[in-house]
Amino acid sequence: MLILAVDDSRANRTLLEEYLSEEGHQVITADSGFEAVAKFTEFNPDLIIMDVVMPGMDGLVATQMIKSKCGDRFVPIIFLTSLEGNDIIAKCIKAGGDDFLPKNYNNGAILAKITAMDRIRTLHEKMHAQKAALKIAQKKDLHELQIAEHVFSTILSNGDLDSPMINYRILPVSLFSGDLLLCAHTPSGGFHAILGDFTGHGLSAAIGAIPTSDIFYSMTEKGFSIGDIAAELNSRLYRMLPLGMFCAASFIEIDNARTSINIWNGGMPDVLIIDADGAIRQSVTSNNMALSVLPPDQFVRSTERVKIYDGDKVYMFSDGLTESKDAKGVKFGMDRLFGVLNSVSTNESLLNEILQAVDDYSKDGEQTDDVSLVEISLSKESSLQVNQPANRKNLMAPSTWNISLTLKADTLKAVNPVPMLLNLVMGVQAPEGHREHIFTILSELFSNALDHGLLGLDSSIKSSAAGFMKYYMFKETRLESLTEGEINILLKHQPDEDNKGGRLTLKVKDTGPGFDFSARLNNTIIENTALSGRGIALISSLCESLLYKGNGNQVEAIYHWTR
Repeated sequence: MLILAVDDSRANRTLLEEYLSEEGHQVITADSGFEAVAKFTEFNPDLIIMDVVMPGMDGLVATQMIKSKCGDRFVPIIFLTSLEGNDIIAKCIKAGGDDFLPKNYNNGAILAKITAMDRIRTLHEKMHAQKAALKIAQKKDLHELQIAEHVFSTILSNGDLDSPMINYRILPVSLFSGDLLLCAHTPSGGFHAILGDFTGHGLSAAIGAIPTSDIFYSMTEKGFSIGDIAAELNSRLYRMLPLGMFCAASFIEIDNARTSINIWNGGMPDVLIIDADGAIRQSVTSNNMALSVLPPDQFVRSTERVKIYDGDKVYMFSDGLTESKDAKGVKFGMDRLFGVLNSVSTNESLLNEILQAVDDYSKDGEQTDDVSLVEISLSKESSLQVNQPANRKNLMAPSTWNISLTLKADTLKAVNPVPMLLNLVMGVQAPEGHREHIFTILSELFSNALDHGLLGLDSSIKSSAAGFMKYYMFKETRLESLTEGEINILLKHQPDEDNKGGRLTLKVKDTGPGFDFSARLNNTIIENTALSGRGIALISSLCESLLYKGNGNQVEAIYHWTR
């Protein structure tokens, strides 16, 4: 250890220097306060032994100057003094002294003091090094959080969060939220939304958000249902995420006519459907495990279908909302949330009222989790509009091709072929700007063949709210018990002579007894305001021609597209 010995007595300096040198220390000396400050600046010693009373600058002033130069470094100073009394001890401590000895010390005492101060100095150096390492780690964590925030911002910007249908608030507990909100319109004009709550925050949550968003947007664009999307997400996250990390999630699927929604809830709080008067129409609890908990072969993709009415709103929220705590650590809870709902007479500003109630309750408490609240309007004003196809640049020249597919009863129970066929069409021909129309035509033709042709369902059952739910219950039951029958689908494309477009012929044939289609062929979408029977009118409005044959179990639709 390098020790600076300061004393105006040459004899005292010599004694100190000889003894400490024998004990293995390096010693430099100074005979005044001025020289002590200069030697400290020049040699940067590890410890200082300081005389108090010296001519010129005394030890107290020298100590103050030296301590001011130390910065974050701890340099112990032991005072040697012949003065006695509490006053001088207080002055030494106030000046920055760390210990003191009377001048009639023995060698063992000063060596013990030096050893003790060296232990403190070493501990301080370790703490200082740890503090520096912590700053580096914090800087690294901040950088990672900024990366994760950028990932989340990019993901959110890809969807339809600016849709007038949706209103939301995400309140993060740290730099940004680990809750993930994704939403997008389907090819048929429906709407998909997912609110996910990953375990953890920051970069760990962002890692799961990347595949989640990719799969959600890609499969929604291709026309897959939320049950299919949830199953694929579970499969991907189960393989990818470490044990103990999962994603609780609520999925919403709204049909294009805004008449019903499908809900898949895995590990999230209840999804609430609130009517225009602010009353709870239905509450859909979680009947599923969170994503990535179960292996793919045990995952349940089935959804709950709910009838909705004009003016209804859907509310999804993370558990951070109901688990917000007051100053005593008591949670806000579902009962207080229901209290807010019972106190309103309309759902017009319900989102803000819920957030205000939570904020008022937890303002003196500590936020320990991300809080997310999502409101989706189910107004029929946002239902599917039949628009002219967008005129987008298409680099692939129209060509001649055909695709055929036969689905037996056992396959029909497990597979919806519409997304697959749509993507085959888009992959072969890619008539961009026409995806939505082709999806709608394919979906309606296939649904008619399955529902009316093979399952014998009558759309008139959906003429009331109770009948609407009964229709889908019948469909699930009859499809499950289906043992025979098949559906044949043929897609054929022929380019126009000018090579600027083409005609896509869609033929669907089922082996069922058929259904009465004649009464619906002459209807238009505007004339038909009922809950059912709009499909044929919609197809007719999109297609160049629509021809039913036989008993209604054969249909041919021709869709003309141009660039």
